Amino acid sequence: MVFLEDFTRVSTGLRLPIEGRVERCLRCGRSGIEGRSPDGIRLVIHSQTTELLGDGMLVVPRDCCAVPLPSPGLSRRTGKDPRPPGGH
Repeated sequence: MVFLEDFTRVSTGLRLPIEGRVERCLRCGRSGIEGRSPDGIRLVIHSQTTELLGDGMLVVPRDCCAVPLPSPGLSRRTGKDPRPPGGH
């Protein structure tokens, strides 16, 4: 069986049991869960398919955005530096 999971319909901030916390994508503004590509690129996954197989489960992202890792001084929520200009 194949299941389609659409995280854009889930409220930001909600924690899902398996997938983790739903967050807002810094690139497009839609809801999604954080994941990684096989190359290690950070993704915000907006929808994915899950297929139950005889020997496990296959999860494939269907709609996602590649999002660069934030710098240590940047806010995760907005992607902007929370310090006032010229401040330290």
